[in-house]
Amino acid sequence: MTDEKIEIIVVTHTTPKRLVMHHRFELKCFIDCMRSQRSDNWKLHIVHDGKGDLFNATKKDLEENSYLDHPNIVLSATEERNGKWGHASREYGLKNRISDANYILITNADNYYVPRFIEIATGYLSGNPVDFLYWNAIHNRKRIRSRHDSEYECMNSSLQRGNLDMGCALIKSSIAENVGFPYRVYNGDWRFFEACLAKCNKEKVHKIDRYLFIHN
Repeated sequence: MTDEKIEIIVVTHTTPKRLVMHHRFELKCFIDCMRSQRSDNWKLHIVHDGKGDLFNATKKDLEENSYLDHPNIVLSATEERNGKWGHASREYGLKNRISDANYILITNADNYYVPRFIEIATGYLSGNPVDFLYWNAIHNRKRIRSRHDSEYECMNSSLQRGNLDMGCALIKSSIAENVGFPYRVYNGDWRFFEACLAKCNKEKVHKIDRYLFIHN
């Protein structure tokens, strides 16, 4: 059986203090992590939050350093800068698909995946007709002002608000597109997951109990 393909929507949104890092260094690291995957069954749609000088500079930098010279990578931008945790950019990505992949993954440009992520995920999907697939994460808790002593910790993902990161789930494309991403509130990620799960066959909601994702 042929492995499934995954369309990855990665959004870039930032604050002035993290401007250069998020649009240059972190985005480049994300692209590197995808180009280092052992399987080629992915398409990457980078959605920049707004057109203008920052987008033009980011695009020029990526092109000059050969980060966009891969047939699986597409860079685009929303018409206006929206902010709001990248939610409008996620909506744009869902409305402007770049492939006919059966599964969609939405994530951020400051996150990373292990080199076998695509291989493991698509291999699992090929043998299991799922609607919603999720996995564990290594999470930077200090970003969310955690009281934990260590900066990074293992996060055992579950289908509960606050315990499933946006980048930790693949969703069947038809379901994700049907739900869309109209949410503009802080917990919009979980609202999106809730709406998708409500449309899923509960027997087709599966978990890979492995750490495949690093949240920064």
